[in-house]
Amino acid sequence: MHVEFDERDIAQRKAFMESVFALKNNRPGLLYQIEVKTGDFGVDDVLLHKELMLLCQLKEFEKRSFIHDDYVPALHTDLGTAIFPSAFGAKVDFFPHTMPWAHPVISNPEEASLLSYNVRAELLNRVLEYTTYFQEATHYRFPIRVTDIQGPLDVAYLVWNNQDFMYAMYTHSKEVHSLLQKATDLIINFVKTQRSTVKTEFVPLHFPRLYMPEGLGIGVSEDASAFIGPKQYEEYALPYLNALSEEFGGIFIHSCGNFSHNLENIAKIHNLRGLDFGITEIPFDNVLKVFNNKVVLSVRAGLNKEFNPFRDYLEFVDFVLDRKPDPRGLVIQIWQVATEENLEIAWKDDYYQQVEKRIYCEG
Repeated sequence: MHVEFDERDIAQRKAFMESVFALKNNRPGLLYQIEVKTGDFGVDDVLLHKELMLLCQLKEFEKRSFIHDDYVPALHTDLGTAIFPSAFGAKVDFFPHTMPWAHPVISNPEEASLLSYNVRAELLNRVLEYTTYFQEATHYRFPIRVTDIQGPLDVAYLVWNNQDFMYAMYTHSKEVHSLLQKATDLIINFVKTQRSTVKTEFVPLHFPRLYMPEGLGIGVSEDASAFIGPKQYEEYALPYLNALSEEFGGIFIHSCGNFSHNLENIAKIHNLRGLDFGITEIPFDNVLKVFNNKVVLSVRAGLNKEFNPFRDYLEFVDFVLDRKPDPRGLVIQIWQVATEENLEIAWKDDYYQQVEKRIYCEG
């Protein structure tokens, strides 16, 4: 499949995103998060067949080639949150309707102390295989995104039976720290390995699908921040996030849920580059109080639609711009699901032109 992008336009988008990360942008960034449905294939079909996974992404690029936003096309290598647990021996189930699920492999502190990882586990090898294939099949035309990076605390929580892990943070600190250090070492080792297989440009942020220039650090999903208390988070998450930041030169944090209680902890991360969050999950004002004009703020409506006060994305955009009229570091995300048959229909609608007018002209 041949996908056309104006190279000058892509260069301008990259330059704009560089200004966003430098907190020098004069308008908000705009990112349409697009999910393209390709036929009747399930999630498992897409993730387990590199040819199909590439085709789905190229279909997305085809749609994006005529969309007016700040997206820079890059091929992602995400196989879900189970890849690092699989390196610790976790059994992984794939499903047609949702992302893979990892089964815990330990339930007590003694097992945690003895646990080791295999950096050449099947799913990690698959990520490397896809990284090479995507480059070769597209003639090295597109950048490659780092795979789904869960933070060390998220990885440990997936490896250790949930309730037992939470209890062990109070009763067996040594064993918990041992597992967290192993998870940190695994992440560092694997990211370096994947980076070494990339012959084109490497984008070190897996989610959201923003362009973050290499050298600013690495993106980390840190969903545990929403349900771990501040004291435990400071002890069990912060040191290992800082270790990743020191290794790679910075951290960009994504989290679902309301992590207001850990904002002060997150502010202690060395070279924090940005936060991605849903404002129907965590109050926007709470984030602004700590991080306004200090890091990139990537804002989306959030997953809990029943608490979504917005009738449409026009109200959402107005809400965001009303609370943060200074656009420095601000990126607004708008989600859209499409099929192969309606690749162009949505963006011919005046509704999206109004959204873009708010951001490009009035923002």
